[in-house]
Amino acid sequence: MVAEFAMNSIRDRLYRHPEYESNLLKAVRDTFVGLDNDILQRKDMEPMHSGSTACIVLVQDRHLYAINVGDSRAVLGTRHAVGLDKSDRVKAVDLTADQNASCPKERQRILNSGGYVTEPVVPGYPWRVWLDPECTRVGLAMSRSLGDHAVKNVGILPDPVITEWTLTPQDEFIIVATDGVWEFIDSSEAIALVQDYFENGYGANEACQALIHLAMLRWSENEENYRDDITAIVVKVNELWNDDENETTPPMEINASASPPPSSTT
Repeated sequence: MVAEFAMNSIRDRLYRHPEYESNLLKAVRDTFVGLDNDILQRKDMEPMHSGSTACIVLVQDRHLYAINVGDSRAVLGTRHAVGLDKSDRVKAVDLTADQNASCPKERQRILNSGGYVTEPVVPGYPWRVWLDPECTRVGLAMSRSLGDHAVKNVGILPDPVITEWTLTPQDEFIIVATDGVWEFIDSSEAIALVQDYFENGYGANEACQALIHLAMLRWSENEENYRDDITAIVVKVNELWNDDENETTPPMEINASASPPPSSTT
């Protein structure tokens, strides 16, 4: 219920914020924190032990904001140089970073707030956040979330991390997906799969379905009858501006060699 409430609320709340046009970053933070406070008042949602991630890609003209709380992820497929790869092939750039206790900065905030953290015994499994030293209470796999108020007093934040990116004609498409997709598929494999579908004449819908089916297959291979939530969106960037097809302005200079991308604010 928390995920549905967030999905149906965030867009309208953000657009109605009085500083949406003048101070977008403040409007985004206010929207997320305000929503989290409202969740606490909704007893029907069991706000102490129910929660959700939220990953949003907001585009204004050619300026992109990746807004993230939790361990969902937004990934860009781009022909820009990434690290040592200067080729023209489509490459993956993570627009967001997964927010969990494996991140030293996130982990330290939780420990400083009186929480407890466990490292996974099995490689690939998540770090978890606990309320007690015996590690028996809660075990949240994220360091930021909407809801999950039982652990809000030990450093679990609703505040989003916001990453900015300037889109150019070299940026091809974006994948936004929950952690159920990323559990057994890395960003590069997902980008390659979607690009392969595009190169073979398929659209974003078919590419997205293929990504979801692959994620389901990987869960079946690794966990048999259990799988986490699998939700994904694929958006072709160049189809957002059909009127700009004949644009000849050269791309703006950006630093695409870093991951995560150029600037993030918390």
